[in-house]
Amino acid sequence: MYSESESESESDSDYDPRDAWQRQARASLERPAAEGFTGGLNDINILQPTTLQFTKYDTPHIVTVDSQHRDQQIYPNPLSMRLLLPQAYKNVSRIDIVQVKLLCGLYALTAAKGNTSLILFDSSFNRIQVTIPDGTYTTSSLGATLSTALSSGFFKYKVSFSSSTGRFSIASPGNPFRLPFRSLYGPATSSWGLGWNLGFGGAPVDLQAAEIQTATMFPRLTTDYIYLKLNDTDNMNTVDTTGVENFAVSQQSNGLRSAYFGKLLLNDFGAYAQTFLEAPKVFQAPLSRLDRLTFTWVDKNGSAITGPDSLSCDWHMTLRIFEMADGPAISSTLVTTH
Repeated sequence: MYSESESESESDSDYDPRDAWQRQARASLERPAAEGFTGGLNDINILQPTTLQFTKYDTPHIVTVDSQHRDQQIYPNPLSMRLLLPQAYKNVSRIDIVQVKLLCGLYALTAAKGNTSLILFDSSFNRIQVTIPDGTYTTSSLGATLSTALSSGFFKYKVSFSSSTGRFSIASPGNPFRLPFRSLYGPATSSWGLGWNLGFGGAPVDLQAAEIQTATMFPRLTTDYIYLKLNDTDNMNTVDTTGVENFAVSQQSNGLRSAYFGKLLLNDFGAYAQTFLEAPKVFQAPLSRLDRLTFTWVDKNGSAITGPDSLSCDWHMTLRIFEMADGPAISSTLVTTH
């Protein structure tokens, strides 16, 4: 019995070291009886007392990730990419992000966002539409660009920004003009083209004819935040978000559940963004294997960020990955007396 236990233990050790340790311990308990142990004080090599207890523990791994390490032929966009991890992590119980740094090169005004065109109607009810190039503008440069674009027709328009009130205004003396919002974009949106970014609108109504139109709100000339999504197939995204409400259509929430892994607050254009809010993913049933991660950064509407401006948004982050294992608890004892 002693030799059989040893051979069984040796063969099993190639399969799982923990199982081998348990088998050897049981075999040790059986040896005194097999060797004629009678309980006398002169018996030697006796195990007493012996208690075997196991507990689970987490082993953390710190992993640094850099978007420049991706295969740039396959993933030219750093905001939508996949990276192989330095090793395969097994029985993953938790993953979180402890640091992230992204170079903000996202334009605030782009045709893809639908906020580079301004539409108005002059006193003769002619529709006038001007479109500016994609970019991130200061209040002065945006006012000058729009004034130039609006000066090509019969009526002249001047766009200016007041530093004292923090408001844009559009003036066309002798030409009462209208700025439409609801009739063009509808009531259930939070973005009404370039006019909304200038601070006009706010309430989903059309502005009536006037020679001077003054914005009611501060201009919106920055991209506030973006979201990060990790492996969708591994159910890593646990952050919920609200959605645009329209109670005339539905009394239910238009938000999303378990949509994102975290939210990054952006800095000014050309500066680094480092403030990241996340919900660490804790796996109730450990993830058996993790050897690659897919990173997808999306805008506030959940759309993938594309375009030439996104190509400069390289980033790096530090991940913490926990592997779950089991081993003997502190209360376990295995004492040999001689």
